[in-house]
Amino acid sequence: MKRYLKNSPYVAEYVRRAKGRMQHILDERGLSHSDLGALTGIHRTTIQRWLSLSNDSFMALSDAALIGTHLGLSVQAMLPDPCWQCSESDERSALMRRAEVMRTEHLRSLLECYAVITGVRAG
Repeated sequence: MKRYLKNSPYVAEYVRRAKGRMQHILDERGLSHSDLGALTGIHRTTIQRWLSLSNDSFMALSDAALIGTHLGLSVQAMLPDPCWQCSESDERSALMRRAEVMRTEHLRSLLECYAVITGVRAG
């Protein structure tokens, strides 16, 4: 493991969460590592290495920007909120970013459930 990850458990945990979030985005969209590679020109094994929890490497900012461009997401939307800076407004922002990457039908279903449970129609 890289020295800076060993010395900073918060950073190491954030990198693990970022890998999980990126994999979740791919899963939600039904994309494999090969599919993402075909979209971006990044080799499948490189993507696998970046998202592997047993490997401490992760994509560079330029790679994240390229992937985000092809997925229609900002880099910020692809990354988890840092666990060391959560306030109520940060939590709301985090929820909004999570909603951004959800499939429309899933988001619609969640809002319909919310309306049934609370009696409040959203939107």
